[in-house]
Amino acid sequence: MSVNLFKPLNSTIGKLGNSFTQLQSGFVNEPTRVMMNKAFEFFNDVDGNFIEQFQTTGFDARVFELYLSSYFLEAGYSINRNHDRPDFIIERDGLKVAIEAEQLIQLYIKIKTIVNRNLNKV
Repeated sequence: MSVNLFKPLNSTIGKLGNSFTQLQSGFVNEPTRVMMNKAFEFFNDVDGNFIEQFQTTGFDARVFELYLSSYFLEAGYSINRNHDRPDFIIERDGLKVAIEAEQLIQLYIKIKTIVNRNLNKV
């Protein structure tokens, strides 16, 4: 069953995040929405709160998790997401690695903030 990440849940109405709202509509964003919905078909939501956080306060972190999941699958890793921590246990060619995306997203948010500040000065 396919899920539409961009259809607000009853629990998120009135709480939608700015980044989510910007991506939620508009012709120019349609390819992104299609791609993200397709990627979510292969994503195991072990917490059961991915969509709620994606639509509200956890947009950046959840997009990053979706990206990592897609990357690992495309790169030929097997992914174990049968637990809530760490975010991913990936394995390929006899090598197994545990990855907690939260540590990486903090760096991403810092870089994004610096870039946005600099763009606003232009």
